[in-house]
Amino acid sequence: MAELLKAPRRIVTGHDEQGKAVVVVDDRPDITPRENPSTGDAALLRAALFWSNSTFPSDNTTPLTEDAADPRARRTPKGGSVLRISDMGSGLSSPLHRTISLDYAILLAGDHVEMELDDGAVVRLEVGDIVIQRGTIHAWHNRGKEWARFAFILIDAAPVTAGGQELPEVLP
Repeated sequence: MAELLKAPRRIVTGHDEQGKAVVVVDDRPDITPRENPSTGDAALLRAALFWSNSTFPSDNTTPLTEDAADPRARRTPKGGSVLRISDMGSGLSSPLHRTISLDYAILLAGDHVEMELDDGAVVRLEVGDIVIQRGTIHAWHNRGKEWARFAFILIDAAPVTAGGQELPEVLP
């Protein structure tokens, strides 16, 4: 398998007492192993939460006293958003799942990555493709020989209704 991908750099801006723009955080968050719910294996799945907030609109006036990215968060905060980087090893697949959020999935690296929907549709993705998940049940498959890297931006959303029924969250 190819070498692990280097963690992206994160630069967070804020304001000083005079209202001037300043860099508050400049780092490379650790992308740490994460358990694959299907297999229990953590060797081929890594993730890092780069930012989250729990308000909309976001409050950009509050001083940043500590890192707003809580790596323990698994769900999108109610009324908030999440930015996560996820790496999938070669041959790894996620289980089918649905979150109550609007998700932007951007494929940053990978040589054969697929998205599967619960109706059986499979879409092959290329680096640079952006998938907009609107509360659908889906899975990711890395069928390539290289690590795949996604940037996920998750925004809290109202539950989807279909046929007069509210569709439930389906977590891995």
